[in-house]
Amino acid sequence: MLSDPQIERYSRQIILPQVGGRGQKRLLQASILVSGESSLQTGALLYLAAAGVGRLGIYGIKELSTVAALSPEPSASAATALPRLNPDCAVVVHDHRAFRDDADVVHLVRQYDLVIAGPDTQLHAACYSTRRPFVCGQVSPTIGWLAVYRGYEENLPCLFCETRPPSEATPNGGVDKFMGPFIGTVLATEAIKVILGLHPPSPTKLLQCGSPALSFHERVLSKNPTCATCGRQ
Repeated sequence: MLSDPQIERYSRQIILPQVGGRGQKRLLQASILVSGESSLQTGALLYLAAAGVGRLGIYGIKELSTVAALSPEPSASAATALPRLNPDCAVVVHDHRAFRDDADVVHLVRQYDLVIAGPDTQLHAACYSTRRPFVCGQVSPTIGWLAVYRGYEENLPCLFCETRPPSEATPNGGVDKFMGPFIGTVLATEAIKVILGLHPPSPTKLLQCGSPALSFHERVLSKNPTCATCGRQ
């Protein structure tokens, strides 16, 4: 049961038929691992915490400089800033230096319902082996893209079904001050849809957003039968 303060805090979400009380409780019980340290990951973390995701794992992120308003310090640490934003959100910070091999990363990913990251090959492989959705995004000065990869499903592609990434990443360049947090918010929305069972099982779509015109393009991704990761061998 949701407490009275929680009902008040999430009232705007609870009234949505796609969420309701049961959906909000599911979010509070959910766990999501977020990897990376650009504004894309920061945007995703802020949105997930505000939405009431109960446990957020942080992998490779030290500071959330964009949440300075939540803390008297010039730059708030992720472990303190997010619970200050929402006390229902528990934060676990994982030092990437402690994960020395693939088995360590698999053990980490197994503790979470899904992963949000850039096109990280090791994390994607861990998601594939543990059957966890890999919510992936990347930004360049003019383009942002994202997709939800579930290549462990028979008819759905993995990250490597395409021979080249949609764009080259330059996380700190150009218009990333806008594009990074924007794509991060969309990544968080996709993750929430997965948790609530609202994400369609097929097909897998890649969403591209161009800036400064803010144009959108959607492309269906297909499973590559010769893919070394998920294809039929």
